[in-house]
Amino acid sequence: MTNDEFISFGRELQSFPKALDHEVVFENGSAEPKYYCYLKLRAFIYDGVGHSALEVRFENHLDAPYSATAHFHVLCEAAALNRLGHSLESWARSTEPLFEFSTDAA
Repeated sequence: MTNDEFISFGRELQSFPKALDHEVVFENGSAEPKYYCYLKLRAFIYDGVGHSALEVRFENHLDAPYSATAHFHVLCEAAALNRLGHSLESWARSTEPLFEFSTDAA
């Protein structure tokens, strides 16, 4: 993953959604087991009135007891995804090694 990838993803999230069928997707790695790991983040609208969600999918493709998988959806407001995008872009442009995000509007 490069900083440019996070900057691009963050910028796209800041203008989400543009339409009811708009999706913003970040993928790194591959879901195929021959790759070390896979990460997918997908922002999308899940109904006709504009409710949004963030899909998170991760798999490290390691054998037990070191294996890890996760797949879940976070229901959220589009404004929270816009703030996430702004935070991701700012973090990717900084030298800070850790990323932390809160849904607090403050």
